[in-house]
Amino acid sequence: MSKVEKVELKEFMNHSKRVSIIGLGAMGMSISQVLLKSGWLVFGVDVCPETMKEFKKNGGQPLETPSEAAKKCELMLLMVVNEKQCEEVLFGEQGGCKNFHKGFVVINCSTVSSEFAKNTAKRLKGLMTGYLDAPVSGGTKGARNGTLSIMVSGSEYDLNKSRPALEQISNKIYHLGLEAGLGSSMKMINQLLVGIHIVSAAEAVVLAQKAGLEFEKVYEVIIHSAGNSWAFEDRVPRMQEDEEGIQSTIDIFLKDLGIVLEKAKALDLVLPVSETAFQQYEFSHKSGFGKLDDSSIYKNYLKTERVSE
Repeated sequence: MSKVEKVELKEFMNHSKRVSIIGLGAMGMSISQVLLKSGWLVFGVDVCPETMKEFKKNGGQPLETPSEAAKKCELMLLMVVNEKQCEEVLFGEQGGCKNFHKGFVVINCSTVSSEFAKNTAKRLKGLMTGYLDAPVSGGTKGARNGTLSIMVSGSEYDLNKSRPALEQISNKIYHLGLEAGLGSSMKMINQLLVGIHIVSAAEAVVLAQKAGLEFEKVYEVIIHSAGNSWAFEDRVPRMQEDEEGIQSTIDIFLKDLGIVLEKAKALDLVLPVSETAFQQYEFSHKSGFGKLDDSSIYKNYLKTERVSE
């Protein structure tokens, strides 16, 4: 960093604990609560009126548009569903770009393709606005507890300016390089594994039940054995209990594995296991489960004809 940047950064760090969060779903709302409890002034934007009421009740400052949010602070954290929503938030009619300025930093924690991240960083640079490609892992539990892992790429200046906020919501920040897209590429690899692991966990559970094994014993043995995975340990109880609460939806993994397969196609790679997992999420979506928790993938295997295909 230049001497000027160091002086600007020091001044910002001494006087600002303000951030806006765009997207107050399960992840964004949990992140907002951690920051509020840590003494941050948090502005928020979401399309759902009920969500905004809850946000305000919890101490947040609700705003109507990303453009308005950009006037209130110099850090904007995005936690939205897909690239289309990111595009609208940043560059739409009421997007943040209307009020971005030199020194402003966009922290995109959404899962997007590396190509989208690169293009967005380039466009924001033209507005003298920084961009951190900063997807997260750890689910809603990690968001609630402030123990997310953040896979970030971008300039050291933008990262250092954002670090106080990011350190509140995470216990691991991996700076993967200066180039936007590296963070999203790493998240893609993570999602490939988790997406497959959720499907394999569902298959393991239904096979165990068909084989006459007790669910509780299967769970206890596997989480202490080599076959365990984070997805098995986290998702399997939700499969059994059929919980109504949504942590992450079927459609999220349909989108994320779509990113994986598009990248593989561009690199002339064939990923048969990823393709099979994608087909399971696609089947679940077509069965009407797309908006349900991703543990609902288990419902695919309750159809005996599907298991035998």
